[in-house]
Amino acid sequence: MTGLAKSAIPFAMREKGKRFLDLNDTLKLATSIAETRERKVQSTIGGRSQHTEAEIQAPLKTRKARNSAKLAGIKMQIASDRARLKKNKAKMRKQVLLGLTIVPEKRDSLPPKKRVSFA
Repeated sequence: MTGLAKSAIPFAMREKGKRFLDLNDTLKLATSIAETRERKVQSTIGGRSQHTEAEIQAPLKTRKARNSAKLAGIKMQIASDRARLKKNKAKMRKQVLLGLTIVPEKRDSLPPKKRVSFA
């Protein structure tokens, strides 16, 4: 770029000097950034404070209650299945001791055991 007249070089290609902000400009910029962030924080806090603590905790409690009731139902089902199988085994043993022949109960009601093979 040396040796050419300034008018021959387009404006976009001319070297521009660095422009530093004055102290007042930097203070104004910092103040505006702080105010913007403060407004954002206040708006998010305002949205959260509308709900009470009980309203926030209520869905969690009902979800836990539903899950525990479901778990209790599953446990009761397992216990009843075990009791039924135990009774059937006792009947079979009793009939074998008495010398009666029986047809054993098929285990279609129980799901098949899953087998895992490691290659």
